[in-house]
Amino acid sequence: MTIEPLKNIANLPLFEVRLEDVRLTSDDVVGWVAGGSQVLSTAVTKAAVLQTAFIVGAAHAVLEMTNQYAKDRRQFGRPIGSYQSVQNMVSDILIDLHTIDLLGRQAAYLISVGLPYEEAAEIAIIHGKSQAAHFHRQAHEVFAGIAFMSEHPLHHFSLRSKYLENNYGDVRYHYSVLAGIICA
Repeated sequence: MTIEPLKNIANLPLFEVRLEDVRLTSDDVVGWVAGGSQVLSTAVTKAAVLQTAFIVGAAHAVLEMTNQYAKDRRQFGRPIGSYQSVQNMVSDILIDLHTIDLLGRQAAYLISVGLPYEEAAEIAIIHGKSQAAHFHRQAHEVFAGIAFMSEHPLHHFSLRSKYLENNYGDVRYHYSVLAGIICA
């Protein structure tokens, strides 16, 4: 077995695990023969729901720093937060945060009590991934160029957001899973 670290945009731990010359018996099968994709799919869905909590935490931090910057940064003699367009962008971050949080909590609750969760989970995952990208774009609009500097905290959150958009499947993958659930 070899384990090799993989580079990724967020510098998070990610590894490729290679198994060579490994012999398995039928007792080593996880789940049932030819059913491994279902076991993996269930695990990926639950992990992606858990990931929405990470996205919510990031949204809280991004909202706090963006709101504070809008209060502190002055342009034309007034705080930029006094301009309606900036207020709209900060409000978008707050709305994204609350909707991701509510959908993620609903899916996590259904999973935790053993109720059917698949549809709610896919909706939470899709919304979490797409809105994470949206609220980071809004924050970058408020901060303008300074947030693109690698030393700025928003830059750090944006790199992680980009990683999370694809981790455990991208939005297109989860839309296809949702379509399969709805059409079944």
